[in-house]
Amino acid sequence: DNDRVIQCNIRDITDRIKQDNILKDEATKKEDLLKELQHRIKNSFNMITSLIHIRASVSHSEETKNTLDDLTLRVKSISDLYSVLYETDSFNEVRLISYCNKVINTMVNLSKNITLTKNIEDITALSTSAATIGMILVELISNVIKYAFPDSAKGIMNIGLKQINSQMELIVEDNGVGLPEDFDINSIKSIGLHLVNLMVSQLDGTIQFISGEGTKILIKFPLSKGNELPS
Repeated sequence: DNDRVIQCNIRDITDRIKQDNILKDEATKKEDLLKELQHRIKNSFNMITSLIHIRASVSHSEETKNTLDDLTLRVKSISDLYSVLYETDSFNEVRLISYCNKVINTMVNLSKNITLTKNIEDITALSTSAATIGMILVELISNVIKYAFPDSAKGIMNIGLKQINSQMELIVEDNGVGLPEDFDINSIKSIGLHLVNLMVSQLDGTIQFISGEGTKILIKFPLSKGNELPS
């Protein structure tokens, strides 16, 4: 009736704790399995890269060697992605500053005539998007090394990746010979640039080629594809 009382409820939660512990153990096992899979996939890509390199070294055709060398770089960009995932204990997100630096450093070491400057913001992306960005970098940097500075001329290449409002912006530019006057991404024979065009479409992005004193390639794609700044 108007008395003040204290009510105490006692429950045995032993079973719940046991179930919680079972779920935690299962989650740990799955994380360990995913980490092991990442490690094995990385090693598999390294093995594939080595096999391609061996095949290229014994080929007598210069065209075949060049094709296999290009393939090696593409495979290595995916291997680098799994290296970053494995090293950071992440399963589906990548810090682009770490991943892109791996890809860029591998590529730039192919030419001693190019001075590199880069400005990559610390952005986190889903591994699927990061893989596409890595492949795009491989193709664009490879094109600069092959065609921008003929006769081993020295040059400069700038690479930038940043967030602008709700978009990411990737820039690869050089001070080389520039693009032909009749350049058209839809009619050229370069497999690499066709791949870039397709991969930009996968990101729901746009690509722009600007030629003058050198070449500037500007790619924009939305953050809504699963990319976000780290919290």
